[in-house]
Amino acid sequence: MSRNFIIFGKEFLIPSDRNNYICLSKEYTNLAREKQQKFNTYKLGSYSSNDLKRMYEYGCGLINEAVDQSIQILLSHKVYEIDSERFIKKYYKPYFNWDKYCLHMNDNNEFILSNENGLTQYKNIEFKKQMSESELSAKYLEELAEDLKNQELPIRDGNEISTILSIGIIENIENMKYALIDALKDTLDYEIECISDEDKDKARSLVNNFDEVDKNLEDKIILTLQLDPFNVDIYRYIINNNIGDHKDLASLVKYFDISLEDIVNKKLSTLIPSLILSEEKALDIKQEILNYMNMYNVKKSSVLDSINSILEKIYDI
Repeated sequence: MSRNFIIFGKEFLIPSDRNNYICLSKEYTNLAREKQQKFNTYKLGSYSSNDLKRMYEYGCGLINEAVDQSIQILLSHKVYEIDSERFIKKYYKPYFNWDKYCLHMNDNNEFILSNENGLTQYKNIEFKKQMSESELSAKYLEELAEDLKNQELPIRDGNEISTILSIGIIENIENMKYALIDALKDTLDYEIECISDEDKDKARSLVNNFDEVDKNLEDKIILTLQLDPFNVDIYRYIINNNIGDHKDLASLVKYFDISLEDIVNKKLSTLIPSLILSEEKALDIKQEILNYMNMYNVKKSSVLDSINSILEKIYDI
């Protein structure tokens, strides 16, 4: 059954053949956020080579938990012939790149690894050992650390590597849905209509060329949403440029389960002027902040903390 929304006073239709993909995407997005939260609370000490190895292995453990949950989904569809090992080896391996996040290759073809001096950048390193066919292995990290421990290269910031790895957890678990889709197609001949890479590329291109003075901008935004409603940059553009009725947008955000906390908080930071002279003005700003947070289901905001702090100072005067 198709689903209709109104945005910019116009109908936005979600075709029925997309519903299964949307439901699956939302399920894996929530699963990825859950695992990312667990990963972000995993505390390490001095970022030694052993620390990075432990981070890799802990991430593998979280990914394996998601694999087990994927197997439960397959069982609910009466697919009994695929266990975790086969799922990883045959279906998930093409989408797995957690090892590349732990040995992060950037635009300069540099890999990030750690040694006893901290997180260090190494150039043109070839992996000594790839992960095994049926499990997510970290053993080759030890060989690399041994090979490279005497090289002196620039230190990477620990917060930067934590951010990179946190993003990696999200990507590797969200992409697991494609492995599940492949498994369902292979075993049940059950095909789920996905958002194609071509549509994603078209959506990115349209977003990059949005122009506020374009009289057809709203139509282009709707077209972009139809191509890829999970593209966060579409919502970022609408919020940052105050386009249309945000209540309509909020209904889309809720349906697709899009996390806009960072985008909304950045927008909220523009609401507080450099000088607030009255309690009335501060309360008006606080209410506007709360309206945004409620609309987009943002649970916490440093901007709200700031306006509360300003109000406390006003009350103390």
